[in-house]
Amino acid sequence: MIRKVRSALICASVESTTDGVNYLDVVGDEILVESQPGFAEAWISLHLELDDKPTKWRVELKADHFEQTIRGAQDPGLGVVAIAFPFLLPVLRIDVLTAAIFNDGRPEPVGTCGWRTGFEAGAKSLPAAAGREFVREAKRHAEEIREALTHRKEAPPQTSKLD
Repeated sequence: MIRKVRSALICASVESTTDGVNYLDVVGDEILVESQPGFAEAWISLHLELDDKPTKWRVELKADHFEQTIRGAQDPGLGVVAIAFPFLLPVLRIDVLTAAIFNDGRPEPVGTCGWRTGFEAGAKSLPAAAGREFVREAKRHAEEIREALTHRKEAPPQTSKLD
């Protein structure tokens, strides 16, 4: 079972190396895109403190016109794990991206985190049809990630032992 969320961050990419994990271009509390509407290609990384029992978890990412749920499981014996997965976020208006982390099967999250979404100064204006296409592409991408994880033996695309 997840005991607590130690950290959550958004970054451009995650690289697993023999020396550990690199989080590239970490975002602060705001995700800004270059066009209006726009989209962000990013990764979320979570460091979770676990008990010594098998753990089933889920992460729900939500924002305006966006929803992605990732489920996974962790074998017993790890006190802290890092999980990371990619997402494609359509940004149609100023909003908040929320990540809720659950012990699977439980209604209340162990923790939640949020990032403001918006547009860079001087963001290029695009037609509304572009926003609709961004939403379709984000849904397709979320489904591809879900399918890829469903057919893997280990649930998350990146998992590492931290302690």
